Amino acid sequence: MGRLYRALVTAATALAVLAAPTAAAAAPGEEGEADRAALQRRLDDVVATGAVGALMEVRDEHGVWRGTSGVAERGKRRAVPAEGRF
Repeated sequence: MGRLYRALVTAATALAVLAAPTAAAAAPGEEGEADRAALQRRLDDVVATGAVGALMEVRDEHGVWRGTSGVAERGKRRAVPAEGRF
């Protein structure tokens, strides 16, 4: 059953990335921060719909942004690590 949950988390994360607005790579500053906040809300939405956890990384000319939501493992309290991999 662990494989099923991992597959669901991977699929949900991929959908969140694909659904993210292209403006997410905007320059840092007020607008860029708003875009990052929107991405974080989408990650939270992925978890709210049933995923155990979600992880996203955005790389652009302004640097790297990582967002997480949920937990690293079903039934545990450890948050998804921002440096995590799957």
